[in-house]
Amino acid sequence: MKYLFRYLYPLALCYWFLFRPKTFGTKCLLVCEGKVLLIQHTYGPQGWNLPGGGIEEDETPEETTIREMREELGVTLESIQKLGEYVRTAEYKIDTVYCFWSTVTSFDVTLQEQEISHAQWFTIDEIPKNLAFGARKPLELYALLEGSTAK
Repeated sequence: MKYLFRYLYPLALCYWFLFRPKTFGTKCLLVCEGKVLLIQHTYGPQGWNLPGGGIEEDETPEETTIREMREELGVTLESIQKLGEYVRTAEYKIDTVYCFWSTVTSFDVTLQEQEISHAQWFTIDEIPKNLAFGARKPLELYALLEGSTAK
């Protein structure tokens, strides 16, 4: 099942190229004791990314974020804060991504291995160079937030 995502991804790219759909998703920056959680997917580019997923019909971005953290990582979020949003067209689709962050009290995660191959906690100074755009933009928004609350 894990390899299914890897083989379906190129087919999805072809579909997106032909039809240029509008898609909506979320990314969530989880923070624990000054560290942030980054993941690597089993499909697509293998850079470090943030967990998240597509918004289902009749679901708000907040509901999606809470559901995805529970499904992908086994993490139950008590509250989330919105960082912002961005639009990306890199994979031939018009993808609106809503960015959130939340503090968690434990480093423990349970990976949904069909979608996520690795997860690791990093301090901001340790963030790896092979960072996906999907993680870069929310981290930039978080840094702006942290800079404004530090004053």
